[in-house]
Amino acid sequence: MQSETAQRASHRYRNGPTSWSTLDRELQALTATPTLAHAWADSDPWVIVGAGPSSQALLAQLALLAPQRKLIVINGEAFVPYNRAQISSAVAERRPLHTLAARLGERDNVSLTILHGVCATAIDREQRWLHLDNGMALSYDKLILATGSRPMRLPLLQQAHPRVRDFRGLHDLRSMAALRPRHVLVVGGGLLGVEAARASLSFCERVTLIERFAHLLPRQLDAACANCLAEQLTAMGVTILTGRQLASMHCREYEVELELDDHATLTADLVISATGVVAEVELARSAALTIDRGIVVGGNFQTCDEHIPTALRFSGLRAKDLKRFSEQGFQLLLVPPQIGKERRADLLEVRKACVMLIV
Repeated sequence: MQSETAQRASHRYRNGPTSWSTLDRELQALTATPTLAHAWADSDPWVIVGAGPSSQALLAQLALLAPQRKLIVINGEAFVPYNRAQISSAVAERRPLHTLAARLGERDNVSLTILHGVCATAIDREQRWLHLDNGMALSYDKLILATGSRPMRLPLLQQAHPRVRDFRGLHDLRSMAALRPRHVLVVGGGLLGVEAARASLSFCERVTLIERFAHLLPRQLDAACANCLAEQLTAMGVTILTGRQLASMHCREYEVELELDDHATLTADLVISATGVVAEVELARSAALTIDRGIVVGGNFQTCDEHIPTALRFSGLRAKDLKRFSEQGFQLLLVPPQIGKERRADLLEVRKACVMLIV
């Protein structure tokens, strides 16, 4: 007999507002028309590779600081730019997915073109050309890399299979909706895994969360706090297995079987990998930019190529920092939103003098 929690979860799956048909419609509404190859008339624009949160923050600041600058954004996804970090909470809280859309095209006084569904494949640093996978090539004055990160999977989960997914973008959500899973198994009990498990409750009957350490969120919480979190998730309907690791995985057409290190086996029709992220540096690496764990920049937040600055996350900027950056002769300064109106005068004084920094 089903527990009360399981019955509530089953009811949500069948009749809740986050039904599969609702997800399908909302994802379709966010789908962008792919950009076809064509000749580009504008000369030497600023080109931004990536349309994620860092790119969106950069554009918000450029709308204020350089409203007439010609900008091109390379959006490699099939959807309009959106807030990736809010996907799991939007699904868990039954918020319409259109609330995630960034609305970049609605910003006033910005000469902005977004190329949807195309990816940058190569950078010709000598001639300053960016090559795209649809056959286009763009000449640039500045090429700003905002490529973000990509999911990092355990070796056992690296097998390409439609029932082994990440929970990172709207394309992952679309793939899940196509599978119509009833039992989801989330591997990884960190922040990503906890968020994915909570979101999965909105459209699945059963959710199991596996963490190899002794408790959830081992980098953020002590055991006592983690136990409180586990109790809340359990009450919501999540089955939690801590101190367990994957031993093997067997993928079939309609299900995935995982064997744990204690020889227990779990079967689910969808496995979500939530074991962390790594910096996306392949484009920079292919262009022979300096790479370490990410793209290496100097004290002026510039890569080793003067025409390729990097969109950096930057917080805690104070008014006195504006003067310091100005004195160092940077090209453009982008500030975090906590800089209030009373400090805008300081900002405008150095608008032509600093590097690109974003929140």
